[in-house]
Amino acid sequence: MVWSELGNATGNALDFGTKAAPSWFSGIGDTLNKGFDWMNDNSKALGVGGQLFSAYNQYNTGNKVFDLQKDAYNYNKSLSEREKKRQEEAEKQLQYGFNNSGMGVGV
Repeated sequence: MVWSELGNATGNALDFGTKAAPSWFSGIGDTLNKGFDWMNDNSKALGVGGQLFSAYNQYNTGNKVFDLQKDAYNYNKSLSEREKKRQEEAEKQLQYGFNNSGMGVGV
């Protein structure tokens, strides 16, 4: 047998002849084609839905970032207020010490 006749062999494990596809296989192809047709027909609606979902996620992320920035601002504000109070207390102590010393008697 020559190589060109190999596909025409019968009763052989190497039979490369054309066979009909099983019926369930063609049913899958039809279903996929219908699904792709539906997606092509409704692609604008699917795109709008995706854009709305993306916008909703961006909105939520923006709110979370804003809340984090507010927390950071409030934390830094409280730190600066504590520092200001500490400096005012140090100034009061310095003034009190100066007034009670011999240097502050004439002033």
